[in-house]
Amino acid sequence: MNWWGQLTGAAGALYACIVHEQTVRHRFFASALSPPAVVLGEAEAHHALHVLRLRAGEPIELFDGQGRWAIGRIAAGGRREVNVQVESVHGPVLRPRPRIHLAFALPKGKRLDWLLEKAAELGAASLHMLICSRSVVTPAGGPAALARYQAICVSAIRQSRQLYLPQIDPPAELVKFLAAPHAGVRILADCGPQTPPLRLMAGPPAAEDVTVLIGPEGGWSPEEIAQARQREFQPARLGSSTLRVETAAIAITAAIGALYDVFQSAPPCAATDHHPSEGG
Repeated sequence: MNWWGQLTGAAGALYACIVHEQTVRHRFFASALSPPAVVLGEAEAHHALHVLRLRAGEPIELFDGQGRWAIGRIAAGGRREVNVQVESVHGPVLRPRPRIHLAFALPKGKRLDWLLEKAAELGAASLHMLICSRSVVTPAGGPAALARYQAICVSAIRQSRQLYLPQIDPPAELVKFLAAPHAGVRILADCGPQTPPLRLMAGPPAAEDVTVLIGPEGGWSPEEIAQARQREFQPARLGSSTLRVETAAIAITAAIGALYDVFQSAPPCAATDHHPSEGG
């Protein structure tokens, strides 16, 4: 194991120990963890007071989505906010490598919400919505839409006991996305029969970043494939099936995680905040 793996493993082990000791603590997102007190916003306050029905004095865990977490207790609650007394702040924990950057054409309907949720659970580092020549959905990219996308990811990170939120970029045309710099391994998802399997394209175990392109339901146009190849994106497939956008995105994220053993230093599963009233 290289030095980076040793550092990440040590940091993950530290967090795992704390999680093990605090498995009964519910988790909440707070963008700033500054002792001695933190105020939870309206959405997190609602979750604490009206979903979990927590009361003053109960212990909780906070996370900032940037690798830091804190232990605290609810001090007081109102209709729109909750005051938390911070007892200790920890981290940041190093983000596991490789960082997976998922760029995808939008699926139809509510499938986008499912894609965002599962990609966040699997530890994607960034999520990029693409506008392609054969796209069937035009993505909403205003502030309200991006805030809703982040809220979906916050819920997923809270549930899966991770410490990092994915970066969510506004929708962009494929040409513009390709023009930006992309380090590390670059993969173009393609189900063509002559496309090599993903396991042959994933790159060296020490890769810091892996960027994946997922096309629309109608597939990539020949021009888009050529443009991606010019930017050193290599075609790879996940098997012989033709997958939906959201299925391909989640399958390839999970496969890359397994190939690189990105979950080696992740904390073990612990008690979650899942409740039937939150959607099953």
